[in-house]
Amino acid sequence: MAVSTTPVKKHEQQKYKPKSKAGYIKMNVVTSLNKIEVTYEASKMISKSATVVTDGRRCYRGLQEICSPHKEIIVKDKKQVSNMFPWVHIAISNVKKKSWDYIIR
Repeated sequence: MAVSTTPVKKHEQQKYKPKSKAGYIKMNVVTSLNKIEVTYEASKMISKSATVVTDGRRCYRGLQEICSPHKEIIVKDKKQVSNMFPWVHIAISNVKKKSWDYIIR
């Protein structure tokens, strides 16, 4: 998943809301989270000039080959991950909800 974001200006920020606005969201299903497959899929959806921020998983280390800079944010408390990457979690939650709604019908 890739999410294009822009920061929200300090005076526009709201409590309990993400500090960025989502632009484009791109999702693709992969068969495994290995470096080769993740790098290949990311190369199709991420601009070479994009700044990429990831959670530091090993499979993302190949992203340095396709874009620069690549920043890793390692979060030790799993509850804080959704605060670091809010739009990824919001998008995934929405897909799960829509999938579940479809199954129920």
